[in-house]
Amino acid sequence: MSLKANVLIIQLAFDFEKQVVNLGKTLMATGNLDEDLIILNKHFLGVIEKIPEKGFK
Repeated sequence: MSLKANVLIIQLAFDFEKQVVNLGKTLMATGNLDEDLIILNKHFLGVIEKIPEKGFK
């Protein structure tokens, strides 16, 4: 959707264990979902969610 709308994706993660909010770089979707997800996954690596069993893996 962000590709068609030509809007930036804001990488934002709430780490409840460390009690911090991680604001990453903005990302413009490239149209290659696999490459975009690699970038997004790196931002969320190691983040502990409020309910870890329902979190992003």
